[in-house]
Amino acid sequence: MNYKLLKNRSFFLLMQGSFVSQIGSMMQTFALSLYVLNHYDSATLFASILIVSIIPRLIIGPFAGVLVDWFDRKKIIVRFDMISGVAVGMMALLYYQHGELPLWSIYAISMVLSLISTLFQPAVQTVIPTIMKKEDLVDANAINSVIFTIGNLISPLLAGALMSFSVIGVVLIVNAISFFISAFTEIFIEMPSKHKIPEKISIAVFRDDFFVGLAFIKKSKFVLMIGIVACCLNFAISPVFSVAIPYILKIIIEVKDFEFGILNGVVATASIASGIFAPRITKLLSVNKILLIDFIAQPIIVGIITVVTSGVVLSLTDGYLLPLVLLGILEFILVLVMTLGNIVIGTTFQKEIPNELLGRVGTVIGTFAMGAIPLGQGIYGIMLEKFQPWVPMLCSAILLLIVVVKIYPVLSNTDYSDSNDADLELEENV
Repeated sequence: MNYKLLKNRSFFLLMQGSFVSQIGSMMQTFALSLYVLNHYDSATLFASILIVSIIPRLIIGPFAGVLVDWFDRKKIIVRFDMISGVAVGMMALLYYQHGELPLWSIYAISMVLSLISTLFQPAVQTVIPTIMKKEDLVDANAINSVIFTIGNLISPLLAGALMSFSVIGVVLIVNAISFFISAFTEIFIEMPSKHKIPEKISIAVFRDDFFVGLAFIKKSKFVLMIGIVACCLNFAISPVFSVAIPYILKIIIEVKDFEFGILNGVVATASIASGIFAPRITKLLSVNKILLIDFIAQPIIVGIITVVTSGVVLSLTDGYLLPLVLLGILEFILVLVMTLGNIVIGTTFQKEIPNELLGRVGTVIGTFAMGAIPLGQGIYGIMLEKFQPWVPMLCSAILLLIVVVKIYPVLSNTDYSDSNDADLELEENV
């Protein structure tokens, strides 16, 4: 990974602002979850807050890209960080005024920050190809991936430490300050203006521009294929990590919290390792080969996890150490190839999609892909109530295998290293 890219002042400021803002947001999410569970002692309320934070993204997400493509992306990033800081700061004042956080305020801040994130995140993703050269995009996205993972690792630790020695109000104040710091540093980002605001803004113009993004997705075979595959993979893979494996470890194998935490930490390092080695791998292998390796590896690894966690294998092991180690190794490899695939896909998107369309195309694909996650988690939850854990995981492995069979001929016979004719043809018409 080429860390010299951080000498690019604008890229460094973008990464620094994003990192600080992310740590604050993740700290707040973790702290609020602890607060709700401890103060209200209700798993239902906790789950409802998570749902509330997802719904705005699913509803507004597909349309947010039009606004990102219309308006100055730098101003979107700076202003929404400032608005987030003000919103969280007001919540901190509310806490110190009443001595507690009313439940309505937790719902409100979750929705507000979710709405802001719906515009903020695609704006950040579209800024990277604007300030970086095409040949540096893999390294830039790899650095962004590593920073994101490190932020996810640090945030719960910081939030837990602050919650141990202080109150939720301190976490909120720290988070508000982090948003203001991010906004301040992002002011100094230098980037060319790529937005194209229409002369007259109306619902009809908005609708037409939105359908231009959909037309590009339909026209570009690569973008459409990856969008469909992303939905299938999120539907099949996400519940394995978030539902099945935690259920197996905590309920069936009965591992201790400390060991469960170590496993999560080890798996998280796979994202960092993948980000470090991604630029080198992309120089050795084509986009097609990397994606084929990624897509083929997933059903194989999930299939092995299914075997390892089956009742027959668990009954043959003495204690839970061996299955715990095997699951750690398998999860590490799975996250390694998935992160590499995500970096390659993100970079290819930035190269294939015209910058003026990147916001609306990315948000449509991203929203549908994200929407597949809770659907898969819900189905997994129901299946775990009725069947052994290996049953839903076997279903995931079969679905992933079907995806591989369907896309193998496409990736084998087409080179997606450069923009294809369909993309170029549409770009000329836009």
